[in-house]
Amino acid sequence: MRKIIVFTGMILFFGVSFSLAQEEITITSYYPSPHGVYDSLLTDKLGVGDNDGVGGLTSADVPINTGEVWIAGNVGIGDIEPDGKLEVNPDGLEDNGDEFVVDSSGRVGIGTTAPGTARLTVAGGGVVVGSPTGGDKGTGTINAGAVYDDDTLLTDYVFDKYFDGKVKEEDLEKHRNYEIKTLEEMAAFIEKERHLPTMINRKEWEKEGKASLGKLVTQLWETVEIQALYIKELKEITMEQQKEIDKLKAYRNADR
Repeated sequence: MRKIIVFTGMILFFGVSFSLAQEEITITSYYPSPHGVYDSLLTDKLGVGDNDGVGGLTSADVPINTGEVWIAGNVGIGDIEPDGKLEVNPDGLEDNGDEFVVDSSGRVGIGTTAPGTARLTVAGGGVVVGSPTGGDKGTGTINAGAVYDDDTLLTDYVFDKYFDGKVKEEDLEKHRNYEIKTLEEMAAFIEKERHLPTMINRKEWEKEGKASLGKLVTQLWETVEIQALYIKELKEITMEQQKEIDKLKAYRNADR
């Protein structure tokens, strides 16, 4: 009877040992477990959620490359209910204007959790780029050290056409048929159309949704150069008229 008990005890001992060893392997393979609190965690890659979208958790939900983190759901930093794929809330308070959010469409909101249709929406303040004087100018403004717009173009073709009768080769593609209105034509045009021929008109303004800053700068640049030519012509006319006046004065003085 005693031998049987000992044998049985040995069986139970080895059985428990085997079970414990099995459990230890399981914990090690899947560490950390989905539930629990850890003081520190170190891993070379991490997958959270059903990243491949096929349902369930498999090895396909874990990053391939070292240093990567894949997260299927939303990420909240300082926020337990993130409104987008990523939300950063510095003080942990909801909707108080200091949030940073990236929604599921990749749109970014700063100071708002609802970026709308724009790729970037900034609310509650302006945007400061670089170190311009004056700092933040308020909601809806941009203050920058400089702004470069590809719609801002040189208008050398104005003077080239006037003095040389043709535009240079680099301007042929856009201004091959460029013509400058005479002063009389300009006066007739603005009286009829009620806008300068070199500037965007109301219909174009409304159709295009206003105009870019660069486009307006280019149009104003061209307008100023044309007006400089009109001033030149008016000066020449004035000089000729002055000559005639001087002749008349000399003729009158000679009769005295």
